Amino acid sequence: MKRSLIQFLGIMMAVEVCSGFDNIAHRGASGYLPEHTAVSSAMAHGMGADFIEHDVAFTRDGVAVVIHDIVLDTTTDVAARFPDRARADGRFYLIDFTMEEVRELRKGERFNISDGTAVYPKRYPVGRFDFPLMTLGEGIALIAGMDASAGRITGLYPELKRPEFYLQNGLDPVPLFMAALEAAGALEGQRPCFIQCFHAGTLKRIRADYGEDLSLIQLIGENAWEESSDDYDAMRTADGLAEIASYADGIGLPLARIVENRDGALTWRPLKAMIQAQGLTLHPYTVRKETLPEGVSMEEMMAFLAGPDGVDGVFTDFPDYRGTPRPR
Repeated sequence: MKRSLIQFLGIMMAVEVCSGFDNIAHRGASGYLPEHTAVSSAMAHGMGADFIEHDVAFTRDGVAVVIHDIVLDTTTDVAARFPDRARADGRFYLIDFTMEEVRELRKGERFNISDGTAVYPKRYPVGRFDFPLMTLGEGIALIAGMDASAGRITGLYPELKRPEFYLQNGLDPVPLFMAALEAAGALEGQRPCFIQCFHAGTLKRIRADYGEDLSLIQLIGENAWEESSDDYDAMRTADGLAEIASYADGIGLPLARIVENRDGALTWRPLKAMIQAQGLTLHPYTVRKETLPEGVSMEEMMAFLAGPDGVDGVFTDFPDYRGTPRPR
């Protein structure tokens, strides 16, 4: 018990010192507990995460739910509870369910729908659906409550998922998303809040309709992911980055796009300097044990990212690994 208390106090001290490098809990402490559950958020908070991320998708009745996918079948027991609700492609879409129905579901570890195997086999046991889903308001209220009891402030990092999909399915997600954030007090300036999206047009709309004071992050993926209709290859050019700087405050992109392991040493790719030259905050994703470059440990990767010439923060499934803090 004494050692646990000392470890906890050490984490809290690190939170105070590590002001120049943001530790962003990716879907909570998702390396230890099923992503986007209350327990995952609670664990991330206890580990001292600077920000806790909430991905947001919508029900048929317009409720903002904390979930990474627009489908339910990769992390919940929906196929067992509602076997006849799949679309023609065999997938179970959140927008086809009401919030009342979603309350019946339970969340578990991410799995491959083709054979039920775990995406990350050494994590929480796959096939156990132990946790309810949260609304965005509930997720933010949980963080606020934990902050009140811990005497600190944790940042919010909500992502609006696939806005073009929702528009195509008859639901405009932007006003619903922003209303949910406002109702939860996320836009009052009492805690840091980055709003992220893969779709440039949505971020431009949010900037125009909801003000210059918001902190917006343009997510850059790979075109093959089909996260939006945007051309992410074009975004990674000098002209593309300059365009992003005109409407957003920062960028999130795959870690491999800015870091490489060259002859056993971690080095920066040119894209990092190009992004920072535009004055954009840089929050790459995702540091996880399972996808580190060969021969690189979590400690080494986090120390590299948090180093003197590093990035502004990083999304990680394991927020207990912090790297070496540096002053702003």
